[in-house]
Amino acid sequence: MSPAWSGRHDATVTRRNNSLRGVDVAVIGGGAVGVCAAWELARGGASVALLERGPELAWGCSAGNAGIVGPSHVLPLAGPAAVRDGLRWMTRPDSPFYVRPSPAVVPWLGRFAAASAPARVRRSREVLRALAIRSAGLHAGLASAGLDTGYRQAGLLNVFSRESALAAARRDALADERDGIAHEVLTAEDVHVRAPTFAADPAGALFSPGEAHCDPHRFVAAVGSEARAAGVEIRTGIEVLELRKSGGRVDSLWTTGGDIPIGELVIAAGVWTSRFGSQLGVELPIEAGKGYHVDVPSGDDPELPIWLHEDRVVITPLDGRVRFAGRGLRPCTPDGLPVIGRPPAIENATLAAGHGMWGLQLAPVTAELVARVIVGDDSGSDLSPLRADRFQIRDRSPIGSAPQQS
Repeated sequence: MSPAWSGRHDATVTRRNNSLRGVDVAVIGGGAVGVCAAWELARGGASVALLERGPELAWGCSAGNAGIVGPSHVLPLAGPAAVRDGLRWMTRPDSPFYVRPSPAVVPWLGRFAAASAPARVRRSREVLRALAIRSAGLHAGLASAGLDTGYRQAGLLNVFSRESALAAARRDALADERDGIAHEVLTAEDVHVRAPTFAADPAGALFSPGEAHCDPHRFVAAVGSEARAAGVEIRTGIEVLELRKSGGRVDSLWTTGGDIPIGELVIAAGVWTSRFGSQLGVELPIEAGKGYHVDVPSGDDPELPIWLHEDRVVITPLDGRVRFAGRGLRPCTPDGLPVIGRPPAIENATLAAGHGMWGLQLAPVTAELVARVIVGDDSGSDLSPLRADRFQIRDRSPIGSAPQQS
């Protein structure tokens, strides 16, 4: 249930000269996070306008996501192995993790290395795991309520080609079991029984029966449809050019469609969120990590998603096609945690970005948290690990404790 709207802004959505006028909340970004936040706020009683710069919803990386919405695979981007592999991959355009070279990437890499210290990785993992478990339940709840997202809880087959990689995964699975996430160890023969069309001869696999997947584009379209039905004014092809501020507040948005007075602002614009950082008085080191996806027509398809760990490829069966791991311009923060919260200098703006490759998975729980921030409900979750200003202080303070599940 969404927190009730506080009523601090009494404007309603109307049209004048093809522009939006007077809304309680404007949401920038029409991907998975943006549409979920808009719907959540509208259900709480707010008048909401969602603005997407592209020609349609899910125009950015949301539509190209691999579609896995279970909790077991949501892990911090940073880590000792990631530093080793990442530094090698970041300069290779054909690698699983390529970042466009620029001088701005240098401090990002420094923060990425600092966030890879074992203690910080453990804390980041706790934060992401708590968010992922909560969000997985919300995805299941939306499907049970009849939302047509293509949701299926068929499990996830984690395949390893090397014995050493399988052994490491089995050790990591112990931590998953403490979080209530079960895995079943499979031999190569077991893999072929679970996935008869899988042609390779792996070292083995871990089967995660509680994992689920959905069709990313269907998810965004379905939530967008519900948001419209709840009164959200969705405008595509509208780019926000300037945040017009006074007295520590954003009063209106200057857009390609005109000026939009607002009461509250939510920025969920993925990799484009960082462009608003200077206007909000906060540093947002969100870099675009290269992603990819290839869809092929259905044929002799697997019945469940398969994750080829060493190759960093996810194979997901979707309606009428099979997707080979895709994630557009992934909005990556150095510590691998999303930014959810208020920038200290602006009292009526909320950031919801930097989810990396986990935007689809974490969209429902992010929407809950955004709604709570806006109405001033600080119960249920400690958002300090996700605070918007954490990069202002050169990563010297601890990440903090994991958000509590509500």
